[in-house]
Amino acid sequence: MNELKKRLTKFFYEATRVKSYIDFSGENYQKAKDSELSSGRINSLATNEFWVENKPSDTKKDKLEVILIPKVLADGLIDLGVDVRVPFGILYVPARLDKDGTLFPPDSIYKTPWIPRDVLTPFHMQEKAIGAWSEYPQKHFLKENFQNWDNYWEAVRSFYEKALCVSWGETEIENKKSEKGELLALDEDSYFILDQTVDAKFHIRSLYKKILAGKNLSLSLYDKMLTGEQETQEAPYQAHSLRCMYQHSGQMGGEYPLSESQREAVNHFHFLKDGDVLAVSGPPGTGKTTLLQSIVADMLVSHALVEDPPPVIVATSTNNQAVTNVIDSFAKIPNIGLDDLLEQRWIEGVNSLAAYFPSTQAMDKNKDKSYFCTTEVGGFSFAELENEQNEQKALGFFLEKASDYFHRTFKKWDEVAAALHEKLEHCVQSKMQILDSLNEVQKIMGNDSYREFIEKTNQLKEQLRIESMSVASKLKAAEEKLDTCCHRYADWQNYYDSTPWYLVFFSRFFRIFREEMEKRLRMHMNREEESCWNEDICWDTIQTYYLREKRKYDSDCIALKGELTGLEEKVTHYNSVLALLEKKVKGFHNCLNALKQEIDIYFVPTPKDIPLEEAERKIEKQRLWKEKQVSEMNVEGINSLLDTTLRYLSFWFAIHYYEARWFSSDYRLTDKQKPRRYANVQQKRFHRMAMLTPCMVMTFFRLPGVFATGEPNKEEKSFLFNYIDLLIVDEAGQVSPEVALPSFGLAKKALVVGDEEQIPPVWEIKTDMDITLATLNNVISNANEYELLQENGMNCAESSIMRIAAMACRFRKDGSRGLFLSEHRRCYDEIIDYCNKLVYQGKLKPCRGSIRHDDKNTLKSEFPAMGHFPIEVESSEKRGSSRFNKEEAQQIVQWIATHADKIQSTYPKEGGIENLIGVITPFKAQAAVIKKALPKHLKKIRVGTIHTFQGAECRIIIISTVYGDEDGCFFIENNKSLMNVAVSRAKDFFFVFGNRKCLLHTESSTTGLLRQMTEESIAGK
Repeated sequence: MNELKKRLTKFFYEATRVKSYIDFSGENYQKAKDSELSSGRINSLATNEFWVENKPSDTKKDKLEVILIPKVLADGLIDLGVDVRVPFGILYVPARLDKDGTLFPPDSIYKTPWIPRDVLTPFHMQEKAIGAWSEYPQKHFLKENFQNWDNYWEAVRSFYEKALCVSWGETEIENKKSEKGELLALDEDSYFILDQTVDAKFHIRSLYKKILAGKNLSLSLYDKMLTGEQETQEAPYQAHSLRCMYQHSGQMGGEYPLSESQREAVNHFHFLKDGDVLAVSGPPGTGKTTLLQSIVADMLVSHALVEDPPPVIVATSTNNQAVTNVIDSFAKIPNIGLDDLLEQRWIEGVNSLAAYFPSTQAMDKNKDKSYFCTTEVGGFSFAELENEQNEQKALGFFLEKASDYFHRTFKKWDEVAAALHEKLEHCVQSKMQILDSLNEVQKIMGNDSYREFIEKTNQLKEQLRIESMSVASKLKAAEEKLDTCCHRYADWQNYYDSTPWYLVFFSRFFRIFREEMEKRLRMHMNREEESCWNEDICWDTIQTYYLREKRKYDSDCIALKGELTGLEEKVTHYNSVLALLEKKVKGFHNCLNALKQEIDIYFVPTPKDIPLEEAERKIEKQRLWKEKQVSEMNVEGINSLLDTTLRYLSFWFAIHYYEARWFSSDYRLTDKQKPRRYANVQQKRFHRMAMLTPCMVMTFFRLPGVFATGEPNKEEKSFLFNYIDLLIVDEAGQVSPEVALPSFGLAKKALVVGDEEQIPPVWEIKTDMDITLATLNNVISNANEYELLQENGMNCAESSIMRIAAMACRFRKDGSRGLFLSEHRRCYDEIIDYCNKLVYQGKLKPCRGSIRHDDKNTLKSEFPAMGHFPIEVESSEKRGSSRFNKEEAQQIVQWIATHADKIQSTYPKEGGIENLIGVITPFKAQAAVIKKALPKHLKKIRVGTIHTFQGAECRIIIISTVYGDEDGCFFIENNKSLMNVAVSRAKDFFFVFGNRKCLLHTESSTTGLLRQMTEESIAGK
């Protein structure tokens, strides 16, 4: 690792060590006395109120995770952007609180107390500081400190005193930045809030440290992410390139083919080398999940085809919502009915194509969702499956399914593996034969369709026929002239030969004879000759003239005969081309006809949730479309046909092939190996897991720990560097760089998918802290150079792993780094048009259609796709830094209650009202007010800030703006990403509830565009 990479790595590592202050002014906090915290018992009044405000959804939960804030500055720190009226904590202590008020240490030894880095020197632009980072204890808390409250609190006190060089009981603390020895007053009260922090960076820091310590460590993908890609290409691999069609072998979903931009991304993925990253920007509703599934399926088939171990593919993001969205998508691959028995798992108990590696907290939260969960040592679902008794049962079930499918009895797994591999090879060979035939046809037709080529060729032949007729006519005329010329010359020759010899002889010497000779010659001239020869004439003149004319007509005839031959040859060529084309087309159709004997190549899945007659019409329409694509030799249509047939079947053959190999001893672990985490053991374990679940899903916080090697709880450990075949990052626009970067050192290639126009990461590192860390680690020499980091995305504040991946990607689309998914299918065109204008510069292609053309939507007669409900309120109220508007909340709840039945009757097959309506607001306080106002039968309706809706969709989205006349709509106006996400959650209707006076009038602004596009009122409807 060179010096620059080392400095960058150190910079990002230090960023993971930073813990900042918590602005708890908008939270439901309670006060407590220092003596209560010391004794481990909080008064019953504060405890009861806290439990009422923070009642857990799990009724069996007997303890709440809390943050104690025993040391608080009485005044805020204005230089940190914190209101001076807001208490500012300088010591945060994780703990647990039961219903009686008893305090307990946290249940994880990694959840340790901290002092905000923001109040420790050095810190860029700092005006107040209470200590130095150099004095901060790095390893203060030990395992025994967490055994009971007394031990824990004693460790907290000593940590505070050691870090700040003060005693616990002091009521003031010195500002280290003040030359006059300014003292900052401490609040006499302590506070406690619900613990909503996620500090799971222990393994991330360990991985950074190992990378920094590795002397001969070569990490090509990690290096590429740090240094970027200097040379880029403008998306060279087009969507329907035959070269790329050969390489695309597997497709996970058979219901729909890939869109053009999805296919383009898959094509470019095929050309990645180790150390490469493919960045794909995926706006809302453009099929990011389908893209991920397609690439996983394609890799699985490619590995199975050459009988390699399955690829180790890891999908990750920062938050549990993003990773569970991936898990859900891999668990819901629909059985389309092309081959029912094939399209189901043959291992009993495996209900997903992805394995979930949750944290303990995520496991508890999702325990009712039947995810296929495991751990780095194969716990939970895998452990249960690999129980000897269950494995034997699974083998019996597998052999039974295989026997049913192949209509023959199997007694060994390896016999099934061989049969499945043969089927897989046959599928791929069939695809190759079809493409070979298509390639032969395309060589003839070029970029034309079959019909276009035939029409063009026939038009050319007709043009040649007309041209040939014209040339033949000219040739006939030229030949007639030549014939006339020859006859006349012969006539002259006879005439000349009849002239007396003496007249001929003496005309050369005497004028009198010459004149007589000329007179005689003129007597034989015709009119044409008279017009040509009006001067002195002799036999030489006549002879020269006719010889010249003969040569001219000879030349004309030769040229015209050559031209006519050329035209005839062209016609012959076009006839042979058409004959060859018909032969090649016949060969193509022979390939398809042979395949028709095995599968229904024009198969269309039965549409769900519509009347039978309508379903049959749709199926027939789709079948006719597919048949037309084949008859016209349309490359795009044939590519789509392969997606939903051969590539889809190939995926399922690969799935069952690896299921068969799971019963082999190749990667089986002994009982002694199973609890171990040595490198060779883990490599075998993950390959074995991949045989049943092609994708492993976990957060970035879990990932380094999962791929750590060595014995647990021991300092000397390493990681499986360059081991993961493909690292997939989803929702990459929400991932902060320092959290994600080291995991790229564990992978060979990366696919990074996200959208920087949606919700950004929750940046723990603010700009001033970023500058401080970059300067301290010699990444920049001074604050003025920080812009260079921002340009390349190599900063922690206001950047994302999506931005860094784009800079590291060697492909670009329309001048922008990385590729772009453009086809949007979620929202009506009227709704997505707002997002297209707001942030995407018109690059999105609306594909769903207008609400006006959807005859099934009965609500369109009552409501516009985008509208507003005016609520006149002068100003909102504040709770800490948050806002709420009770009148607006009541109006929203009343509107929902009034229309709930009508909405449910419009969408009768989509479950309860909670699946149809979502309410988004910029403020937590408003969300709480709306939730409280909802009547019991509507309580399940999702209400929250935009972060809680990332990845979700509803038929109807309501946004509560909260602001009044006098407030100004600043938060919404300055957050384009918020409105982009909010609007794009709405499939059918988007309504703005609030005071329209706070929206601007300029169409170029966020709220001005919103005002323009929600002009129609829904009040009274």
